[in-house]
Amino acid sequence: MQVFKERLRLVWSYLGKRYYLYIGLPDSTVNRMVAEQKARQTELDMASDNSDPSLKKYKPQSVSKKKQITAVALSQQYTDYKAAELYQRSLEKYNAAQTYLRRYFKDKPASAISEREAKQFTDWLAQKLAPITAKERLTLVKACWA
Repeated sequence: MQVFKERLRLVWSYLGKRYYLYIGLPDSTVNRMVAEQKARQTELDMASDNSDPSLKKYKPQSVSKKKQITAVALSQQYTDYKAAELYQRSLEKYNAAQTYLRRYFKDKPASAISEREAKQFTDWLAQKLAPITAKERLTLVKACWA
């Protein structure tokens, strides 16, 4: 991942050719997580021989605010992805973490959450839960962005 003209882009080589995918988002912690998710998608496609050399499949769409993925939806997608390998109790903890995301961020797009807002969420959660539980929920939330 690189920052080029104050925007994130992914750079990689595949079958001897260099590729550049412009994410179109400014450099921030949340946007880096979005870019990392896109990088994982391209890696999986290359590994499964489903790569799109035109990059159309990976390019960001012109998206209205309504169509941007919310923090809750991103967390749900990650939970769905992990569900097959999780114990039932772990799945319950992921769902509990989503409940707090839903209460705090509502329908806010994941890419619009600033570092300051993430810190405020951390502080808010610390007021609601025991320290060990808050830390556990934050770890689960962080995993979907990592």
